[in-house]
Amino acid sequence: MMPDSKKEGMCQMIFRCRVLGWAGVLCLAAVLLGGQPAFANTSAERYAQAVQQLRNDGYPGIDTALARFEAVIRSDPAFTPAYVAAADALLVKYEFSKKKSRKWMQRAQRYLNTAIGRQPRAEDFYFKRALVRLNLEKTAAAESDLKRAVALRPDFLKAQVLYLQYLLSARRVAEARRLADRWIGRYGRNPAPRKYFGDLFFQARDYRQALGYYSQVVGQVKKAPNTYDAMGRAYCRLDKRKKAVRAFKKALEQDPGRYQTHFALGTCLSENGDLKDAIDHFRRYLKQVPDDAAAWNNLALLYERLGRTTDARLAWMQLKSQTRDKRYQQRAEAHLYRLASEAAGGKSAGGSAPAGGVKGRKSP
Repeated sequence: MMPDSKKEGMCQMIFRCRVLGWAGVLCLAAVLLGGQPAFANTSAERYAQAVQQLRNDGYPGIDTALARFEAVIRSDPAFTPAYVAAADALLVKYEFSKKKSRKWMQRAQRYLNTAIGRQPRAEDFYFKRALVRLNLEKTAAAESDLKRAVALRPDFLKAQVLYLQYLLSARRVAEARRLADRWIGRYGRNPAPRKYFGDLFFQARDYRQALGYYSQVVGQVKKAPNTYDAMGRAYCRLDKRKKAVRAFKKALEQDPGRYQTHFALGTCLSENGDLKDAIDHFRRYLKQVPDDAAAWNNLALLYERLGRTTDARLAWMQLKSQTRDKRYQQRAEAHLYRLASEAAGGKSAGGSAPAGGVKGRKSP
């Protein structure tokens, strides 16, 4: 049986950036890790050699592999695996290249059309074609392919995740919720799909729905620091700071090395008025990330709010030395000037940025 810590590790994948941000990774993995076909003819041998070469070379060998797959297609038009591999290679090339040629996606679509025509019940082919069609901005056709893929294989998690991403990006939130709740029952007590779905709704700012899935994960996995951290962030965005603090502390209890959780917890504590504890967590974070300007800024503001002017001056000086961002440098200079003026008994300097509240930011 898989240990709980490994189950949690399986839950760590977060699908982020744009809808297709991880499509290339999936397709590259499919080409690199797919098993060699059990054929004995020359086309199969050439195909297997191209797959092996791509395993050895990785992405830098993508053009060579694509040329080999297309050579197999030309010499043996009936050899379907080469069509799918060529489409995979074109997807990877499109995803990771600075150039985004529409012609690459049109070629990939033609190859997958041929493969689907020959194997109309191959759910993975529909998933790959959906990726291509999304790149071509053929969203209705892509949605149709995703529906077909999930219908053919009700536990096809990759297709479900992409479909939910598509619906959420189109702001069809109610539909995404309904499908996710229906699909999740197919996975029994497997926590991984719940974490994936929770992350998707979190990214779509549907924090209550995300928390529903995160709660299921921590109910099934004894050690889930990543999920507790995500819960804390969701609670923060819902202004439920006490629950957020408990979740962050649980994450740190289970994994004391999660330095990024210290930043999030420090922000949450400061918003809740617990300034001394907030300072402690920002300092712990800065031990691991000493050049983080946002953390020095927050720490300096907290020192000012507590009247610890010496510590505040040191923090502003650290901020000046650690960043090249002119906005932060100007803010530090303004605060240092004001603090020096106040220490000398003068009036507060004009043009000083207000201390304000501590600012949160995305985790590193």
